Amino acid sequence: MIEFRQVHKHFGALHVLDDISLRVAAGEVVVICGPSGSGKSTLLRCINRLEQIDSGEIVVDGISVAGTRDIARLRAEVGMVFQRFNLYPHLSVLDNLTLAPTKVRGLPKAKAVAAAMELLGRVGIPEKAAAWPAQLSGGQQQRVAIARSLVNNPYFMLTDEATGNLDSVTSEEILAMFERLNDEGRTIIMVTHEDDVAAHAKRIVRLKDGMIQSDKLNEHRVSALARTKVHGAELQAAEEAAAAMGVAEVA
Repeated sequence: MIEFRQVHKHFGALHVLDDISLRVAAGEVVVICGPSGSGKSTLLRCINRLEQIDSGEIVVDGISVAGTRDIARLRAEVGMVFQRFNLYPHLSVLDNLTLAPTKVRGLPKAKAVAAAMELLGRVGIPEKAAAWPAQLSGGQQQRVAIARSLVNNPYFMLTDEATGNLDSVTSEEILAMFERLNDEGRTIIMVTHEDDVAAHAKRIVRLKDGMIQSDKLNEHRVSALARTKVHGAELQAAEEAAAAMGVAEVA
């Protein structure tokens, strides 16, 4: 569980988070939605102490974020995916995934490589292990970023505008991937300013001027996973029909 208790945060005179009280239960998918400057990204970054709060308390899985001396342990339980991917451009895809396990956790290289390849398989791009980030599309880079966030097998996933730089089809595929991760039991908090993305969440929290304006269950939730399965089935059917007619490929 993640809980905010009367949290306040300032940047100078700007009151970025104003008396935020919020509880996210284990296994939930929650979207934090709001316009630019509403405080949603700051709220997310406070969860793993990338930003310090001024007052109040944030508790993650029973651990007080401000009070813990073992921030590395807490961050290991919290995977984070950013809009800008934040991959190391001078490292291959595989090295981006194995760097932290080998350098920080001391995992043997062979075990780190095996784990990284398994994760690349899960996000659908094992063939890109030797590629450089610059050789990948935006969607492929985001898949690598998701795989990297899963290296420590975290309980919680935080995503900050993770589909913001992607086209609509790729965005749907990434959202379906988050849906699968939630099906595995992970708690997911997504930040977005897009209503189309928010429509995929089970619960939508709206912020404005650093305050919670509404917190409601989404009765009309859209399943990205179901939609991508339908699209995949339609594409397969089209390919089979084209093959029957002697057409080599369907675009």
